[in-house]
Amino acid sequence: MSSEERLLQQLPFLQDRIKRDKQGYRKEFEQQYARFMTLLRILQMKPNSPSKEFSTLASFLAHVCPLYKDKLDPFVNTLFEFIETHYLTLDRQLRSSLMSALILLRNKQVFPVVRLLKLCFILFRCADKKLRSSLHKYIVTDIKNVNRHVNNATLNKSLQNFMFTMMKDTNPTAAKKSIDVMSDLYHKKVWNDARTANVMAEGCFSPHQKVRSTALNFFVGMDEDEKEGEESDSDNDTEQHEETLLAFRKGSNKMKKSRKNDKKLKKLMKKATKSQTIKEKQGGGDNQGFSALYLLHDPQNFADKLFGMLKTSTDPFNVKLQLMHVISRVIGIHKLLVLSFYPFIQRYLRPSQPEITQVLVYAAQACHDLVPPDAVEPMLTALVNEFVSNRSSIEAQCAGLNTIREICLRCPTVMDEALITDLVMYKKDKDNSISSAARSLLQVVRKLNPALLKKKDRGIEGSGRKGTALAYGVQPISYGVEGIELLTTQLKDNPIKSGDEWELYSGEGESDDDNDSGGWIDVDSGDEDIVIDS
Repeated sequence: MSSEERLLQQLPFLQDRIKRDKQGYRKEFEQQYARFMTLLRILQMKPNSPSKEFSTLASFLAHVCPLYKDKLDPFVNTLFEFIETHYLTLDRQLRSSLMSALILLRNKQVFPVVRLLKLCFILFRCADKKLRSSLHKYIVTDIKNVNRHVNNATLNKSLQNFMFTMMKDTNPTAAKKSIDVMSDLYHKKVWNDARTANVMAEGCFSPHQKVRSTALNFFVGMDEDEKEGEESDSDNDTEQHEETLLAFRKGSNKMKKSRKNDKKLKKLMKKATKSQTIKEKQGGGDNQGFSALYLLHDPQNFADKLFGMLKTSTDPFNVKLQLMHVISRVIGIHKLLVLSFYPFIQRYLRPSQPEITQVLVYAAQACHDLVPPDAVEPMLTALVNEFVSNRSSIEAQCAGLNTIREICLRCPTVMDEALITDLVMYKKDKDNSISSAARSLLQVVRKLNPALLKKKDRGIEGSGRKGTALAYGVQPISYGVEGIELLTTQLKDNPIKSGDEWELYSGEGESDDDNDSGGWIDVDSGDEDIVIDS
């Protein structure tokens, strides 16, 4: 065998020659392709056996098959059929190599992206943690790149429908990884629409505990994740530009001024400004901290089903806490009526209850002005009896007073004169934390319903208020612009001295031509009738 023939047996060398002259090396390519098919038939009989030669041939053909169109489709279909049939029994290294070959072909736009992404979701069933992690990153990155410039609605809808079926998969690991993918895409603002939120809502009713917990954490843990930071890519770029700009500025103070250094400084400033603008557009604005719970199509049915699951749940207490958290937040956001939730959570209102601070938050979070006061009064009474008493600790009394304050703030009709009078007396307590909590409750009552207080407790602000709080079900009517008094105060403190600025606000600085071209026209209101020509 000559040296040239030995070199042709080396696949990297043959790959380079084929790319240079595909017709001249057609025969050698067909030999390797036939060798690949032979090894494939052997592996189909024993798919769990490792085969490094087969992996190398698959990678080689993935690079050169696009040059031979007649062999491309059969090769791609063969790989897909082989993986879909034997993915659970394949050797780990071989399975990873075959997926790398398919990803390489996908990057060359050989087949639609949906076909490969669906296969990736199916491979989440494999007991290979490393493969699942790499596929997770690839799916999120690929979908993000596809929707980078234009939102691909057809692709997104097809994948979301497929992921909805995967969430009902009998394999809990595959279902959980599907939810993780959708959660990451939502946080990266790729799939932050109502369809994604409602698909995730269905995951809260999964029969698998891990899947339920992940879906519930998506709704209650997402806001905190958004506040911690935006996408890692944009953050890293912005920080890198700022650090480079700062270092260059420090160094430029010691360097001589020149056109070259000025040009570098302007270029760095332009990059830093552009990165900051992109960060503000992605993370700032009205959508910052926007919760997916606002996007639910039927929040009342969602809350009812979750509460029914909570009453019969045998899950650990931390999962029950997640259920209570989601239910209370949905009730508070959409002002729903789930009246059985308040007696249920009342059972956990004891100072000795584990995670009692979270339970108190959920109790206050579920209250709003549309809840009948009869439904909340037993819970409020239980709070007073269990927390605000002389036999309770200082921490329990503070927590109880703060929770009562939040409940009264959200549901003012629940306040009772006798109860409020007793609670306000704690403002004279020797402990500063208890007296501060009682004073904060006093301020809320002064603002909402000062008639419940004695005259000496109403203060200057409460004494000037007339009437009592609105009755249950009565909505306040606005007769002006809310907060207009702040503008008046601002103008008094900082009067506008420039005549031109005042003319700009009042419109007196406009020219006669502008008045003639647009604006109001004076009409003589005489006794003559107005005639309209037809």
